[in-house]
Amino acid sequence: MRRTAQHLAQHLAAPAAPGYGAVGLDDADLLTLLVGQDTEAPALAERLLERFDGLGGVLRQDGRSLAMVKGVGPVAAARVAAVGELAARAELAQVRRGTYLDSTDAVRRFLWWRLGGLPREVFGLVLLNSRHQVIGIEYLFYGSVDRSAVYIREILKCCMRANAAAVVLFHNHPSGDLVPSAQDRDLTDRAIALLGEVDVEVMDHVIVGDVGQVSMAALGMVNANGWQR
Repeated sequence: MRRTAQHLAQHLAAPAAPGYGAVGLDDADLLTLLVGQDTEAPALAERLLERFDGLGGVLRQDGRSLAMVKGVGPVAAARVAAVGELAARAELAQVRRGTYLDSTDAVRRFLWWRLGGLPREVFGLVLLNSRHQVIGIEYLFYGSVDRSAVYIREILKCCMRANAAAVVLFHNHPSGDLVPSAQDRDLTDRAIALLGEVDVEVMDHVIVGDVGQVSMAALGMVNANGWQR
């Protein structure tokens, strides 16, 4: 039988010992602390985990999506959404903190928090300086992205405004399929060609889905100097 929020709070407040503290609680217990104080909260936490395929899926939802689940009120939805946003910002801090970003590992973790599970497509850029420090993250397009020529021009404009020396392209696949499409490959090739004319190097193109991400550099579709795959 699942413990209520009150019992779990007592567990967290107990003197430090093996098995005590937040690390001793499972995902459903931690969610219980967020969604309510009554006896229905444990069942509600398990319902959320089932509905959104685990803790990562829950924390990537916005308040509106969470509030659509039966039993989740606006305050509980706001609490859970706030924790998800804090997690995404913590990943962003890791991305920005590095003095030299030589692979997409940190970027991919951040993008999965931001984009995994979104119902619509988002396309954007991680902008880097000549030392591969992150100088900006831009979300350029939302909705159905058809990879037309106008998007290549917008990518160029964004890089020029930021005075970027390199860039990581990214977008999500709401379908969950992480295999780069023919359009993805074509867009990447055209971006490499156009940005190369102004000495901006495309380091990678990351595709994000519900369960993970794929790097087109790791697949051998992007070849950038000094970039670990």
